[in-house]
Amino acid sequence: MRLILSMFTTAFLITITSNCPADDFTRENIAGTWTFTHMLIDGGSEYKLNEKVVFGTDGSYQQYLPSGDLRGSATWEISGDTLIYNDDRGKQKWKLVSFEDGKLHVDHRGGEMFFERR
Repeated sequence: MRLILSMFTTAFLITITSNCPADDFTRENIAGTWTFTHMLIDGGSEYKLNEKVVFGTDGSYQQYLPSGDLRGSATWEISGDTLIYNDDRGKQKWKLVSFEDGKLHVDHRGGEMFFERR
């Protein structure tokens, strides 16, 4: 029984780490144009956004409404498995949940944000 439990735990940990390749979570791999598709907050309430987001190679960040109007701008940087977003409200730490196949999933204080590469 211990062997089976140990094998299950190992398989589970491999699955988790394969979905979060922090080595690939770099400025070079994040920079570019994304669609901020949706958020899950308040215990799972989904808010669809479909807003264009540009992570600049220079650390700039712009977010656009579906109409094309600028919603806001900020700066960003990567520190380990955390994307640090900094706007006029201060720094926010977005913790990496997964980053693969052109999809980025981060968590900010329990609010989950989902992005897809454009």
